[in-house]
Amino acid sequence: MAVIYAFRERRARFPRINLEQPVALVHANATVATACISNISPGGMQVCCDRYTADSLHASSEPLGKRNKVSIDAHFLLPSPTGIRKIDVECRLAHVAELSGGEYALGLEFIEFQHGGREELKAFLGEAVSLNQGIE
Repeated sequence: MAVIYAFRERRARFPRINLEQPVALVHANATVATACISNISPGGMQVCCDRYTADSLHASSEPLGKRNKVSIDAHFLLPSPTGIRKIDVECRLAHVAELSGGEYALGLEFIEFQHGGREELKAFLGEAVSLNQGIE
């Protein structure tokens, strides 16, 4: 199970739903990596991965910032009582943090959903909140 890193410099704008779900991440340079979603909200998600994956998506020597935006497409499935929901979304890499044991947390901010993904995510989050599961 992934460890959630507490970021003091930025407060989450939305409640986060704990989730353990694989996600495919595709960088603009065609790098494809797999990570695990640790939590998700209407505005973004935190994924956990190893150092190699984190470096393949964003070199640790490059600073993140407004002038150095990193765009990553995320593709994942969300569980639902009515079936599986496929989400395809363009994200911006908001932060990278080293966790214990060589694991890294990547904060991804949602930019643009494809194929009704925003509505699917909203429905999933509504179900999770109504079930009161894993809200942080």
